[in-house]
Amino acid sequence: MKKTAFEVSPNGEDPIAIGLRILDIGTGIGCIAISLKNEWKNVNVTALDLSDKALLVAKKNADNLDAKIEFEKNNFLDESTWHRHGEYDVIVSNHHDVP
Repeated sequence: MKKTAFEVSPNGEDPIAIGLRILDIGTGIGCIAISLKNEWKNVNVTALDLSDKALLVAKKNADNLDAKIEFEKNNFLDESTWHRHGEYDVIVSNHHDVP
């Protein structure tokens, strides 16, 4: 049985957390992506945003906090881009301006 993200131990050593793929849509300055990566060291986090400026700040924040995250410029509302990402175990977003 697969566990939910809420059942994963936050020590980064729980076997279910190893290789867990997390996608942060509309990452902005990266708060959620960075927090998840720093909480669970062995997860793979991909963070998407449409704004070059936001991604630049998010990358700097991640570097300052030693969070290894894959950042990508992407308009996730464009379904033609979805095939690039494959499957994720957890998808998060704190998006305040979705039309």
